[in-house]
Amino acid sequence: MEPPPLLVLYGSETGNARDVAERIAREAARDGGGHTMTRRPRRRVHCLPMDSFEVTQLPTAPLIVCVCSTTGQGDPPANMRQFWRFLLRKSLPPDSLADVKFAVFGLGDSHYQKYNVAAKKLHRRMRALGAVELVGLGLGDDQHPTGYEATLDPWLDELWRSLGHGTDAEGGHGDKTDLVEDLVLDPCRVAVDVVAPPPVGTTQHESHDNVEDRVRELCDAARELDRALEAAAAIPPRLLRGTHETMTVASSSGHAFGEHHPAVATVTVNTPLTAADADAEVRHLEVATADLRRAPANSESTTGISDVDADGSLPPLYTPGDCLAVLPLPLAECDVTRARDATGTVLERAGLAPDAWVTLRAAGGHLGSRSEFISKPVRAASLVEGALDLTSASARRYFFEVASTFASHPQESERLRHFAGKDGRDELWYYNERERRSVGEFLSDFPSVSMPLEWMLTTAPRLRHRLFSISSSPLPHPHALHLTVTAARWKTHYGRIREGLCSNALRRCVSTFISIRAIRLTARVFCVQRRSRRRDGVLARPDRDGSTEGYHAPGVSVHRVGGGAAQGVRAGTGPQVAGMSNQDCAHVGILRMPEKSG
Repeated sequence: MEPPPLLVLYGSETGNARDVAERIAREAARDGGGHTMTRRPRRRVHCLPMDSFEVTQLPTAPLIVCVCSTTGQGDPPANMRQFWRFLLRKSLPPDSLADVKFAVFGLGDSHYQKYNVAAKKLHRRMRALGAVELVGLGLGDDQHPTGYEATLDPWLDELWRSLGHGTDAEGGHGDKTDLVEDLVLDPCRVAVDVVAPPPVGTTQHESHDNVEDRVRELCDAARELDRALEAAAAIPPRLLRGTHETMTVASSSGHAFGEHHPAVATVTVNTPLTAADADAEVRHLEVATADLRRAPANSESTTGISDVDADGSLPPLYTPGDCLAVLPLPLAECDVTRARDATGTVLERAGLAPDAWVTLRAAGGHLGSRSEFISKPVRAASLVEGALDLTSASARRYFFEVASTFASHPQESERLRHFAGKDGRDELWYYNERERRSVGEFLSDFPSVSMPLEWMLTTAPRLRHRLFSISSSPLPHPHALHLTVTAARWKTHYGRIREGLCSNALRRCVSTFISIRAIRLTARVFCVQRRSRRRDGVLARPDRDGSTEGYHAPGVSVHRVGGGAAQGVRAGTGPQVAGMSNQDCAHVGILRMPEKSG
C-alpha cells in the first residue's frame, strides 16, 4: 500500500530554509533518510515555496512539513507572506485543518530578540486551525557551534519515527555506523546533453563586446537550469497558484525589466567613509537611477520609458526601507580569473570543454517525477559561472554524500562518506563551515572527485544575490540611490583570510579611482526588493568570524534582512525617514561598476 503523500513547504530569504526543505523531501522519498532503497513503495513528495502553493488545497494534504526562516523584526520571508496572510484570515473555521498532520522547523539566530518568531507563529496558527502535530516545533539556531543542523538531525529522527520510517536521518540505519557501504544515490533531477553549436544568428548573445551581452548570457543560462529543475519537480497543477508574484517587474512598479531581463545603472560615486587603518572599510555608493527607467532592448516596451504616470511625471523608483539585491556575477577582471579557474576545474572533472554547448532536460528526480522539458542550448562555462558559487559559499552535507560516490581514491571516498554521515557532522563543520571552504577549494583537497556536471549543478551552492539597505530617500535624491557598504573581511580559526564575495567585489573595483567622470563601466546585477521594518538604534557590522552583531549607535537605524540560519545585513545603514511606505517594489537591473578610463 502506498504511503500518504508528503507536502514540504518552505519560506526562505537567502536559501537556507530551501536547502532544509529539499533535504526533508529527499529523505522522505528514501523512506526516512536512509542511504539505501527499501522495498516499500516510495512516498510521493512535493516540495515548493509557500507562496507558490495553492493555499486553498491545504486541507486536502494529509501530511505537511513547513520550513521557514525569520527576517527583519519577526517578519516572514518574502515567498511566505501571502501564504501567511491567508492563514491569518479570521473567517477560517477552527477545524479547517482537522484532517491535516503537520510539523514545523524554523531557522533563526538567537542573538536577535525576535528569534524564530515566524516559525513559532506558524506552528501556533496551524494548531489553532485544528491541525495535529507530528512532532514538536523544531528551532534551528545559527549560534550553535555546528549551526542549525545540531537541532535538525534529532528533529528529523523524531519525524521519521512518527511517520513509521525505520531509519535515522541522513546518517544511516539505526545502530549502523555512518560509513554505509551500500549507498545508493537518488536519480539526478536533471540531465546534461552535449549538442552541436547552434547556427550563427540563432543564439541571443553571440558577442561579448559589451557587458550587457555577457550578463544576459549568464542570467539566461542560470534561468535554463531553474526551468529544468522546475520541470523535474512536476508539481501537480492543483497545488500551484494560478498566478504567483515573484521578485520581478510584476510586483508593483510596472517597470519593463525584471529578474531575468536586467536593466543597467551607473555608479556615480564610490568613496570610503573610514580611515585607511580602520578595522573595517565602509564605502558610500551612489547609483544613478536614470538608466533604470529605460526599458531593456529585449523588453516589449516601445516608448523606452517603462514607468511614466498618466500625467507624464516619473514616480519614485524606490521608497525608504527598500533594499538592493546584488548578484555578484564574475565580470571584473580579478573575479573572472578566480571564477574561470574554478569553472575550468569543474568542467575538466566532468569531461567537458568550457566552450561546449549543452542542453538541460528534466530527468527522474528524487521525487520520482519525469518531464519532457529540454532547455535551450547554453555554453557549459556560462552555465556554471552564472548558476553556481564556486569561490565563496560552502557546500551542504548532501554535496559531500554525492561527491563520495564519484571519488576514485578509496581514502577520499571513505572520508567523504564520513562527512556525509550523522556521526561526521562535527568534523564536517570544522572542515567546511568554520573555514568557509569553497567548492573550488574542496576540489583541490579531493583531487580524485570527478563529479558529472548534472550532479554539480544540483548539489553545489547556487550564486545568490546579497541584500544591501538603501540609505537614502528619493525626495532629496531623486536621481540617485545611495548605499552604505561594509567590505566583509575576517580571519578563520586557522588564520585563513576570508572576504565577502559581493561587498569586496564592489570595494576592489573602485578603490583606486579619483575622478567619477572619466570612467568606463563593467557590471553587477541587482534588484530593489521588498522592504522590511527597520530597527532604531542598531547598526550591524561583521565580527571577526564574518557574522553580524548589533551595537547601539544613537540616531542610526539599519534595515535588517535575514533568512535561513542568519539574520542581519552584511552592510547597509541609513537615517530613519518618517512616513515610510509599506508598498513593495521589485526592480531588477545591472549595477555597473567604474573602471579607470583615459
